Amino acid sequence: MATFHVTLDYVTPATDLQWRFYKFVYLIDPICTGDVKVADIQYSPHTGQLFVHWDNVPSDSDWGAVHAFPTYVAAQRHIRQHVGEWFQQFARVPQPLSATH
Repeated sequence: MATFHVTLDYVTPATDLQWRFYKFVYLIDPICTGDVKVADIQYSPHTGQLFVHWDNVPSDSDWGAVHAFPTYVAAQRHIRQHVGEWFQQFARVPQPLSATH
C-alpha cells in the first residue's frame, strides 16, 4: 500500500446546507493534483449521533454502510484510521494537466 502524508480538512457547510450536513471532509492535495472530497458527516438530532458517509462508495459495498459515532472526535478518529484504505479503493483524484495542453 502506498503511503502519503494525511492532512484532512473539516469544512463547515454553507448555512443553507447545515440542516443536512455537519462537516465535509477533504484530503488536502494527497498527490499534488488538488484536494479530494473524502466524506461528509451528518448529525441526527433524533439520535444525537454523527454519521459518516464515505464518498464514491457503491451502496452494496461494506464501505457503503453508514457508520454512527457518539462524538465528533470519534468520527474524526474513524476517518483518520480508514482514509488511506478509502483512498486506495475509491478516491477520484483529479488528473494533472499534461505539458502539451
